Amino acid sequence: MKHAAKEKPAKTPKPGRKKIALIIILPAVAIIAVLVFFNYNYIYGVISPVTSRIFNGARADTQETIDEGDEIEITDNGEIEDTAGQSDEGSLPVSTDDLNEAETISKYTGNESPAADKEKNDEEEKEDDKKEQGTSPSIKLEIYEGPIYSEADDVCYYRVRAIVSGNPQPKISFSKDDSRGWLGQGKAQVNLKRNEGQYTLTATAQNNLGKASGSLNLSWGCNRSPDIRGINISPGTVYAGGQYEISADAIDLDGDSISYAWSATGGSLSSSSSNPARWQAPSSPGDYNITLTASDDKGNKSEPKTLKVTVRAASGPVTNNTSVVGYVDVSQEQLVSLFTRRNSSKTERAARLAPLYIKYGKMFNIRADIAWAQMIHETGLLEYTGDVKPHQNNFGGIGATGGGNPGNSFATEELGIIAQYAHLAWYYFPTHVNQYCTMEYDPRHFENAHIHYTGDTRLGFLNGRWAPGATYTDKIALFASEVFGI
Repeated sequence: MKHAAKEKPAKTPKPGRKKIALIIILPAVAIIAVLVFFNYNYIYGVISPVTSRIFNGARADTQETIDEGDEIEITDNGEIEDTAGQSDEGSLPVSTDDLNEAETISKYTGNESPAADKEKNDEEEKEDDKKEQGTSPSIKLEIYEGPIYSEADDVCYYRVRAIVSGNPQPKISFSKDDSRGWLGQGKAQVNLKRNEGQYTLTATAQNNLGKASGSLNLSWGCNRSPDIRGINISPGTVYAGGQYEISADAIDLDGDSISYAWSATGGSLSSSSSNPARWQAPSSPGDYNITLTASDDKGNKSEPKTLKVTVRAASGPVTNNTSVVGYVDVSQEQLVSLFTRRNSSKTERAARLAPLYIKYGKMFNIRADIAWAQMIHETGLLEYTGDVKPHQNNFGGIGATGGGNPGNSFATEELGIIAQYAHLAWYYFPTHVNQYCTMEYDPRHFENAHIHYTGDTRLGFLNGRWAPGATYTDKIALFASEVFGI
């Protein structure tokens, strides 16, 4: 029996010599190509700056040696001619394209020729030398703020700055600087006092090349606004619906004429531009503001000044049916207002009497406004045009029965006022109300008893008793109402 023949293993084919050569050569070629590429770029990078420097630095001489012993000449048409006949071994080749490139760069920079380029460089060097040498300073002064008035210091000030030039930067100094450097470099403040006259501000700018000066004449040029020191209302106690005088204490230190502008949050003004002015209080009680602004003829305005007024409920006008008994609060200003409204020459005496009328009105529990109105009626606003004379201090016409009879006299004004109240009490109270309610103080306190008391406390009760006429109290009622602005 024959055995089957064993299979022989397949032989691995060996690469041929050609394949081996390709495997070795191809990578080598690739490496060489890479090296050639980078070497070319390297060589070009070396040659290009050299050629650029050669042609950018060319002089007027058209012949330039590229390498030692190798000279070329640039012709009019841009071709290169080797003046030595041929290049020496080892010299760097220069192509026409390189020369054209150099020429293009030269034209781009504005150098039409090496000579023009040299001339420009010389000019630039001179300019640089000039800058290095510097310039002498110059200075000019100008006002940038002012004149402005400072009320706190009572000065008129200007703020001035210096406009300078020079190299190096000049140092600036002023003959006067009231800001003490606070405004910064090159600025100064000059304060001028009233009536000081003109001041000439000088400033100096100086550097190492020289010095320059400038000046500016300054004088008082400020005009101040008016000043409102206060607002007054008379009478001081205000009742709804009443009329009152408002006045301002205003001054202008420059002597300018002053105009006024009043306004109120309630009521009405008879004139909004006069001083004094009349204000009618609103009909509703409450707090109201009266505001004033003053202006001078230069257009300057004061700060607004406001007076807060409390308006009380009105008690109504005084009539013949109004009770004399029962003190009603009234101020000294309200009493005197009847004199100030009329520009009376007796206002000073009235201001002296008013506090006494208030004091004894409270002590007798009698309305001071009515007693005051009676005094005005009897004395004719203290003018004393009848039988009674001013020195008598008789304010109620006590004892003056007419026909030239001057009536009683009293040693002081206070005693005359006490006598008037005591005589009113003789009519309106059943008995003495205090220690003054006697014949000692009232000569007409007959029998030292209140024999005329009937219980009638109305103002009209005095008609035909204090005076014979039936309308004696009518004018008293009108004056009493006016005390409250009614």
